[in-house]
Amino acid sequence: PWSRGSGAGSVGALFKGASSLFRTAKPTIDPPFVKLTPSYMLLYASEMIRVLLHREAKPDCVPPPFCLLDDAARAIHSLPKPTSPPDLPFGIDAEQREALVSDYVTSLIDLNLTLPPDPNAKHAPATLDGAGSGDIALGWEKELDGEQPSSSGGASAVPGEISRVLAQSPECLGWNAALSMYILGMDLSVVYKDGFQLALAKWRRRKEQAKVLIALDVLNRASKLLGAGCGQ
Repeated sequence: PWSRGSGAGSVGALFKGASSLFRTAKPTIDPPFVKLTPSYMLLYASEMIRVLLHREAKPDCVPPPFCLLDDAARAIHSLPKPTSPPDLPFGIDAEQREALVSDYVTSLIDLNLTLPPDPNAKHAPATLDGAGSGDIALGWEKELDGEQPSSSGGASAVPGEISRVLAQSPECLGWNAALSMYILGMDLSVVYKDGFQLALAKWRRRKEQAKVLIALDVLNRASKLLGAGCGQ
């Protein structure tokens, strides 16, 4: 179903497009100010990249859709193990791998959260729109599970899932974006191992301690979850 090479419609092009959301755009007009990527966009970008990394997974090993959690901060301390080995799209060179790791860690910092999170802290819950509304699963339709879609008074061009995501509090979206990115980090620690090594060496020379702390936290969690060899 994918186009060959790295052109439009290929896995590589989609992967690079999604990962570009981790990078703050450069200003094009004065004053030189650009808003950071919103947490809900980081959430979707992270999940799209994770799906692409597991695109070759067998049907029973496909990662489940990400569901917004009431206490995503605590969930970072009990990350799920990947259901299949991640596979990096063809055409991502070493320089691009280092750049993505740098953008990934910077985006985690820009969420403006206390990372690593306090396992005992309480955070804003997800709003589930009342009883019977079900979990908020990203990119998932009830019909895929054989369920009947919920009836509504009128059709909307915006999927109900997106409206429900945007209705969440900034704190809830921020922590769920962090959780999704930590889950993605378990895959990146494998396919972007050299990118982490190069980025860490650069940050240590520049004494960018916040980036070193976050990167090592991701790698240490991956090491414990996946086995030795991920941490640096």
